[in-house]
Amino acid sequence: MKHLEKILLEYPEINDYVIISKHTKSAEWFFIKDKLDQSRRKEVAYTTIKLFVDDTAAKIRGHAEVTIYPTHTPEEIKTMLHEAVLGAKLIKNQGYALPVEKDLEYKHNVKENILVTGLEIIDFIFDTAKKAQGDLNSFEVFVNHNTIEFLNKNGLHLNYSTQDCYLEVIVNAKTPTQEIELYKEYRFGSLNQESLANQFNALFTEAKDRASALPTPKLEKADLILSNDNVESLLGVYEGSTNAAALYNHMSNFTMGQNLQENSQGDKIELTMLNALEGSIYNAPIDNDGVILKSTKVIENGVFTKAWGDARHSYYMELEPSGQLRNASFKGGSKTIKELESEDALEVLDFSSFIVDDSTGDFSGEIRLGYTIKNGQKIAISGGSISGNLLALHHQLYLSKEVQRANRFEGPVKLRLNGVSVAGIQ
Repeated sequence: MKHLEKILLEYPEINDYVIISKHTKSAEWFFIKDKLDQSRRKEVAYTTIKLFVDDTAAKIRGHAEVTIYPTHTPEEIKTMLHEAVLGAKLIKNQGYALPVEKDLEYKHNVKENILVTGLEIIDFIFDTAKKAQGDLNSFEVFVNHNTIEFLNKNGLHLNYSTQDCYLEVIVNAKTPTQEIELYKEYRFGSLNQESLANQFNALFTEAKDRASALPTPKLEKADLILSNDNVESLLGVYEGSTNAAALYNHMSNFTMGQNLQENSQGDKIELTMLNALEGSIYNAPIDNDGVILKSTKVIENGVFTKAWGDARHSYYMELEPSGQLRNASFKGGSKTIKELESEDALEVLDFSSFIVDDSTGDFSGEIRLGYTIKNGQKIAISGGSISGNLLALHHQLYLSKEVQRANRFEGPVKLRLNGVSVAGIQ
């Protein structure tokens, strides 16, 4: 890394730079049913350089990025940097400054144990499938250990490590007339057996119910219940709309200090963006610009209290940058899951496509599997679609008391939103 810094200092046009080197050791396993089909190990190393070029007179700053691999020669690196400098001069962003932060102690280093972690996950998958009496078609496990070194022009120099895991799972369910095959992905930093077991059990249940699901009835309007990662997707509107970049670029309907849920009859949103969350793959001391990540309370009791975001857009908005935080924590609500499901509703467990527009609050989805809840009874349904606008309906938004923690998201397991449009097929 020091030799790269030496090369960078040969370019007087470069006003700022950030160097991030990443070395990843990986292990992978692929199973068909309960038989190991293949496994492999690999190592990958590369360095990313982000450089900044200023036009002081015009108050303009441009930037460019270069990715360097161990096979690149010094001559090739110099050529790449020269081209990056020329490219950065073409970018005409309004000038901004990166924070001058030099001192940071960070002790969150993860011990390298990719084989132990991988075998633990494999045993867990087989055990969970057996308990759920699920038909496991195939699955793939990836475990990565990342060693990261960071250096910027201000002299901030850090070394730390992280670990991330990725699963691909396919399950089956059969009826006398058809066979259902479902695919699901999971990502996490460390294995949370309770959380992942709940998600796996839901997947096996989904496969069985999907095989016998009826067509979605034409309801026109219904109260909608969402669960698990669909909750994360919908509540992401609050996360995206409070980001400094969205506010500055007029891609948000929010204003700092605004009571977002005025006259609400339901639960008020409480959102904190976190620099670290147990089990997340996005825990880090700094972002890619070298901003020290600072947890930030963003929405409190439904009121937008503080924006969060990167150095550039925070500078434009005259805000102290929190850094580009990746972990979100939403407070649970006032009702239990049982209470949320006690009244008639349409519950959607899985979509073939669920689209949420963070800037407007619009959402829509094609129903892969859901349930009509009527008089306390659930009937599996499939087909049709739902649509609505979260910001138009969130005065009647109810969140479960029960909370989940899945990778970068902490929040209610389920939510209920009243008055959603439903296009059935029956």
